[in-house]
Amino acid sequence: MKLGIKIGIFKKKNDAVLNHLNEWGGAVYDSAYKYYSNMAKNEGENVLKIFDDWWYGKYNKQEYIVRYTEEECEVADSIILTAISGGFG
Repeated sequence: MKLGIKIGIFKKKNDAVLNHLNEWGGAVYDSAYKYYSNMAKNEGENVLKIFDDWWYGKYNKQEYIVRYTEEECEVADSIILTAISGGFG
């Protein structure tokens, strides 16, 4: 019986730690999205569209080469690589 109580206490502490880490991770992720998407938005709506698609997993390089200017694609790629080097992606 005492072992069951100890396991229950450990589980509650473990759950609290996991909840804290999830909240912290979510805040970091949200902050990073705001930072990088603002960087993209400052370069133009098309750059933001490319960045948003990448962030949400819908990136299609071949489509963007046809649809957007070379400069927009290069700027978006630079922001994406910056986000990746920052640990996102």
